Amino acid sequence: VSKMNRQAIENVLSRSLKQSFRLEEKRNALYQVFVPIYHEDGDMMDIFIMSREDGSVIICDCGKTLMRLSYSYDMNTPRKEKILTDILKSNGASIKDGNIFLPSSPDLLFENVMQLSQTIAQVDAMRYQKKSSMPSFFYDDVDAFIDERLQAFHPEKNISPLENRDELIVDYRLTIREQPFFLFTILGNTKALSSVISILTFQKEKLPFTSIAVHSNYSDLSLSTQKKIMNAADKQFFDLASFCGNAYEFFARIAG
Repeated sequence: VSKMNRQAIENVLSRSLKQSFRLEEKRNALYQVFVPIYHEDGDMMDIFIMSREDGSVIICDCGKTLMRLSYSYDMNTPRKEKILTDILKSNGASIKDGNIFLPSSPDLLFENVMQLSQTIAQVDAMRYQKKSSMPSFFYDDVDAFIDERLQAFHPEKNISPLENRDELIVDYRLTIREQPFFLFTILGNTKALSSVISILTFQKEKLPFTSIAVHSNYSDLSLSTQKKIMNAADKQFFDLASFCGNAYEFFARIAG
């Protein structure tokens, strides 16, 4: 079986795409397919065909999709990576060094070009989860930041400071000069109120600690809940950006 050349690829695609495509050789055996398939903003999708010596072909995006996605969306948590993996798996696609690709053959070339375009569209749509599914990612983002930036303060996750009160959870305990800091990650009124109960109970039991509330968005809380958490917590970060931008310096000042 011989390698597919440009003319052979054009012949196969023209059976289905007629005159609505153009093939441009980018380098030896790598061709970009200019076909009227677009992203939501109107830009044409980047689709490439790589011809191999055994006659098979690879349909790929040469890393363009994830690069484009990175302008407005960070692939920075295990959950986000799993969503990407599930999208690729459901479409029979793979990824290597950021390049999303599908193995193909001459008789399935058109079908696989369409399949890759569908995959690209689904990956590109992950950007909208930043708003519509923020609750899914807030805790992951906090975890990622603490893991990356606050290891110097010995973080311990999901701590129950009181015996026989396992329902009273501290999301993170950080320790500076043997002084514990109880960090509560708060998304919504229910989590805020449960954090208030934990803080007040720990205070009643005279545990030595400083309480810190990290909000997804403090403004999303009801006014009554805002008052309760304000009266209970020693320190609050208004939202995730405030926490990520100021937490390290806050703890570093305490550590001296």
